[in-house]
Amino acid sequence: MSNSKIEDILSLVEQNFEFLHVGAFLNYHATKENLSSKTIDIQRTFENEKTYCVSMKCLTEDALSQYHKLQTATVFGYLVEWNAIRGVSMAMVEGIKLESYFKKFIENQLGNRYKHYYAILCFIRNVLSHNIDNEIRLKQSDYEGTKESFLKYEKSLKKEPSGIAKFDVNYCDVFPNLNAPRDYVFDIEVNFKGLQPNECFLDVISELHLLMFTEFCFNLVKLFRLEEKAKLTAAL
Repeated sequence: MSNSKIEDILSLVEQNFEFLHVGAFLNYHATKENLSSKTIDIQRTFENEKTYCVSMKCLTEDALSQYHKLQTATVFGYLVEWNAIRGVSMAMVEGIKLESYFKKFIENQLGNRYKHYYAILCFIRNVLSHNIDNEIRLKQSDYEGTKESFLKYEKSLKKEPSGIAKFDVNYCDVFPNLNAPRDYVFDIEVNFKGLQPNECFLDVISELHLLMFTEFCFNLVKLFRLEEKAKLTAAL
């Protein structure tokens, strides 16, 4: 597997995680400060001197004015958060599908929790990639394939499949070099047998847990880069 493909995957995870945090920062200030008076039209120039306006002043002014007036969740913040979570989950799934040393790293890092992690990752990716409903309600196609794969895995362990993927993390154990607080933990449980069409996605995995899971994926990439750098240094 070419290094460029893996690099693309790692960069996508990092860029989407940066997008999540920078977007949250900008969204916060857009609600706390009235930025509408600072808007300008921004012209993008392309080949043949053709231009396109990517920031219509009147449209931006109206939006920013409403953000400050309401001082609550904004369309901008909503789109940033969900697109960033989707981007990270999509990149991680694609990286694992490459059957590369990146996948082996994650398998080694997570041990017997890997299959549970991957089932939840695929579930998040499928729901957010195929859903345009603001309420993010499940469709059977979002989880049926992942459910079947996870049940097959459980059967391979010679036990009655529960269909319940459980993933819990204590940062001190998984990422000891990050010096995270001992109580920096989270856990996610998805009962694939219990999922129903039209069920609200956030009733299955909370917004907090989605953010924590996204951060965990980012830190897997971060740790992978550190280990690869250490290997290169040792080889010199």
